[in-house]
Amino acid sequence: MGKSINQFDFIIIGNGIAAKCLLWELASLEREFNILQLFDEESYPNCTLRTTSVVSMGVHESGVSNLGDILVKSHLAFEKFVTEFKPDGVFEAQQFYLYEEGMNENKLTQYKRRYGDNFQEVLGAKGVFKKSFVIHPESFLSFIDQRIESSLLKVTKLEECVKSVSVNSVSTEMGDYTCETILLASSYYTKFFYQRECLPVGKPVSGSYYIWENYSDDRFESSTVLSRGHFNIIYRKETQQLLFGGTSKEGVIYEHHHNELEQEYLKLGSYFKDHGFPPIDQAQVFTGIRHKGKKRTPFAGVVEPGIYAMTSLYKNGFSFPFYGAKIILQELGLGDIGQ
Repeated sequence: MGKSINQFDFIIIGNGIAAKCLLWELASLEREFNILQLFDEESYPNCTLRTTSVVSMGVHESGVSNLGDILVKSHLAFEKFVTEFKPDGVFEAQQFYLYEEGMNENKLTQYKRRYGDNFQEVLGAKGVFKKSFVIHPESFLSFIDQRIESSLLKVTKLEECVKSVSVNSVSTEMGDYTCETILLASSYYTKFFYQRECLPVGKPVSGSYYIWENYSDDRFESSTVLSRGHFNIIYRKETQQLLFGGTSKEGVIYEHHHNELEQEYLKLGSYFKDHGFPPIDQAQVFTGIRHKGKKRTPFAGVVEPGIYAMTSLYKNGFSFPFYGAKIILQELGLGDIGQ
């Protein structure tokens, strides 16, 4: 079983946002590429569908750090995509960063440097608004899929568990496939079948969150995110969903972190007077596994001749892939990252 090196132009491993963005960029070239896409939701669950899905704009700046530069470019690439294509499942929102009374001088200086001091009030709490986007992952991925399906690409999708990857070769539980160019878009799971030192260092981090369906709140004119630290109450007005997340535990752990979620949900809610947010026993809880790179830095590029990877997305899963896919195509000689 398996197919020869001449039958596929690319093999892409993965089916989340990283893989979708790679396929989108290839489709945008308007060329007839023949692509094999391999994924296995049972063995390697898709984190893209297990996240609170917020892109926070305007809180990073260029020229301070390598990570900051990458995040700014990623957010700009995502915003350009949204502006140009107006995809389903992406909604502009206001993100409210809670100001906590009694901050020490260092924390106050840090807060104002990041968010400014244009204070406003929400439900009796003081804070600063910034622009953000909230995303309904299923609708967004479906939009991207429809564009790919209508392109010149010929994509063969196989739900097979990948066992090993080497130069020009991918082995699955069903057989072997060969190709000159292999694109790894499989998050932390990449390490299960591609154990090479050239792959950037990273570790798995599980994150849990609550979601309430059929939630409507007339107090908010549009989708809104209420933030304290890395915990967010997210109201997706367009889809009538309320979310709260999320925890971070190192390791491939699909245990739902109820205790921490409950404590932090109650703590964040206590800052808002008569908030009226629903009780926890009405929520569903989900956990996803993210990949955290060294110094939280995402990676896109060549790892050895013929093998490219997009990984270490961590909390930037819905922004970095729009920039990272362009990096990989440029390294392949198929695009210009400046365009």
